[in-house]
Amino acid sequence: NSNMITMWVATEICSCKDLAMRAEVVNRFIRVAKALYDLNNFNGLVEVLSGFGIASVNRLNKTWAVSTCSKN
Repeated sequence: NSNMITMWVATEICSCKDLAMRAEVVNRFIRVAKALYDLNNFNGLVEVLSGFGIASVNRLNKTWAVSTCSKN
């Protein structure tokens, strides 16, 4: 179920207490999304990107600022 993957992504990001670790988890999911794109797995890609769009993840401004990739 795609909602399970979306919620898993959001949970993994939000469960990190340390800012640097949370940014690393975000970067890891960005790399996963890139790999899914390269494999033409667009369903998986949308599931991961939807996890980024969940409000509790999207409003982590400090995490996105530390992340090596921009959220935009």
